[in-house]
Amino acid sequence: AVFFGANDAVLPGFQQHVPISAYKDSLTKILTHPLIKAHKETNLLLLTPPPVNEYQFSSSSSSSTTTSNNTDPDPEPTALMRKASQTKLYADACREVGKALNVPVADVWTAFMTAAGWSPDMPLAGSRDVPVNEKLQALLSDGLHFNPAGYKVMYHEVTRAIRTYYPHLSPENVPIHFPPWQSAPKKSCL
Repeated sequence: AVFFGANDAVLPGFQQHVPISAYKDSLTKILTHPLIKAHKETNLLLLTPPPVNEYQFSSSSSSSTTTSNNTDPDPEPTALMRKASQTKLYADACREVGKALNVPVADVWTAFMTAAGWSPDMPLAGSRDVPVNEKLQALLSDGLHFNPAGYKVMYHEVTRAIRTYYPHLSPENVPIHFPPWQSAPKKSCL
């Protein structure tokens, strides 16, 4: 699985920012690397970056990096590093790369947005341009990182993708090679 983009999608001028064209090129290079191609049995899966919730970002978390030359402070100490609309572009780009290379995509971004009750005909949830979306907020601990409910959404999307594209790797189809902990040898037996 390749799960990149959340940090690449910070706004231009911040240290972690990767232009979207370079992001797409990096994904392509990873997925078409000769060592990957040499192992035809490799089952590739792309994961889109998840959405962000701008309402959960504090000014301290927004100002903790430096620009790409690593010496100047970020553009404005209280400026947001991440925008919901910017992150959506990276999720779109990830889907485009998957489609172009015929690599399955676990669409984490859409899974989160669906769980938040959002649909494409609505204003973008997570943006400060619209009212706070409490359902999206309930999936993220700080506007970027998952909390347990968010991990559950990601888990269901990844297992959905595995069952769809690689059914032989579905949890129920993967053989167990080691005994369950209940029947494993106890210390006194070793």
